[in-house]
Amino acid sequence: MGVSDAIRNSFIILKKMNFRCKLVLNIINIIIESWCLMGQDDNDIYKCIPESDRKLYGDTVEEQCKNFLEKYPQFQMKSMDKSLDLSTDDKIMDYIVQTITNELGAKNLAYKGGYILNKRIPNIRKTFDVDFSIANRELYEDVKHVLHDLGDFFVSQKVIESYRVKDYVNETKSGGIKFKREGYELGVDVGLHPLAIGITSLTLEFGEVFAFSIERSIADKIAVLCSRKRFRRVKDLYDIYMMIRHFNVEGKLLCECLELRQVEWNEYPDDEETLTQLAFAYHKLNIYRGDSMISMMKPEFEEVMILFSIFCKPLCDGVAQNQLWDCEVKGWK
Repeated sequence: MGVSDAIRNSFIILKKMNFRCKLVLNIINIIIESWCLMGQDDNDIYKCIPESDRKLYGDTVEEQCKNFLEKYPQFQMKSMDKSLDLSTDDKIMDYIVQTITNELGAKNLAYKGGYILNKRIPNIRKTFDVDFSIANRELYEDVKHVLHDLGDFFVSQKVIESYRVKDYVNETKSGGIKFKREGYELGVDVGLHPLAIGITSLTLEFGEVFAFSIERSIADKIAVLCSRKRFRRVKDLYDIYMMIRHFNVEGKLLCECLELRQVEWNEYPDDEETLTQLAFAYHKLNIYRGDSMISMMKPEFEEVMILFSIFCKPLCDGVAQNQLWDCEVKGWK
């Protein structure tokens, strides 16, 4: 029995098990890795597709191979392993996002946080995590399989020393993985949140993903700053400042996202004691860019708070719902 036959038969077994057997998945990946080292063409790929499934992928051999590769990207990813560039944290995170999106399907999750902010405003600040949300708790079992595979792959490539995957996710506790690098950690943070509003598509280098809109991203960060977490998450103040300087914001959608987050406006940071503590935390905040670990200049706290207040006060007072934030004039209209 040839390598292509082994792969095809493994897929048939896996299909009967509803694609849930990690042992068979690992066997397939080992076979694929050996197969890719030998080199492959469309004819080899075609032989890997179970005969009963070929018509599901298209009418011609070319279409079937193309669609099969789209569904099982590990065939392409494995052949890329030796030339894959994982030399920087940013490239590692790009690989993580590409793999997660390919394996889980773009429509099943939405990215957010510093990684996506860097794609929208290049080099805004260095981040050490990929953040995304899922709406279905059951999907986390599939997420864990992908995270374990990523961890095993990075260890085999000596990209990381070790990793640990969180066992579960719920409404108050995030899931994900931590990758131990020499002297620091990278990670993936997985939240359980509704994805009905404030989600938009975003085109990255490898394809389309879904992400939190600017409005939902800002709403999440306002919710943090109107809570006791603000002193530990002062980077959110910096992020809001940068977003409202670069993007127009739709008031109606933002208000819907704020309502979803149930923002505690009575905790809005405008009293002297809170502002003093927030200023202290902000001054200690280090902003890094690219792979440099040298702290970069950041705007003064007073400048940030003035713009933050101009943006947030109309939201707090309930008068911005039918308005648009204009980033050029830096005001609601």
